[in-house]
Amino acid sequence: MVSFITQSQRGFTLFEVVIYLALFSIFMTGVIGVVYQLLLSVDDTKQRLAIQREGNFVLQKLAAAFSGQVSVTVPDAYTCVVTKEGAETLVFRLESGQLYLKRGAGNHIAITSAAFNVHTMTVEKEDGGAFSMYFWIGSVPFHFVSYPYE
Repeated sequence: MVSFITQSQRGFTLFEVVIYLALFSIFMTGVIGVVYQLLLSVDDTKQRLAIQREGNFVLQKLAAAFSGQVSVTVPDAYTCVVTKEGAETLVFRLESGQLYLKRGAGNHIAITSAAFNVHTMTVEKEDGGAFSMYFWIGSVPFHFVSYPYE
């Protein structure tokens, strides 16, 4: 018996395959672009979260240091000296991108990790005797306010 193949039974033509491959390539390019942007966004979010954790840690250290303060002096643009009840002194110093704390006659101890650059520490006296400290970790600003101890 002789069998004849009709036009509709032959499969895809070369032209159809090329069109499908071109459409598939365009689709995959879009998908890869979206996935790449998503991965970049996740890395950026992780970095911002790590900076926020570092800043919160420094703010907690400042809150503990400024509790019970008697006076605050700023000898230079990079140093803040807090005198507490009992004449205990705490010295905060910004040096080489790190924030250091010194208790009394002890050594300066870094309270920020080396992974982050701290810059532009500013201490200001506000109305009512309150003190404000501003500092930046990377490009994120942090602000601490201490009200006088009563």
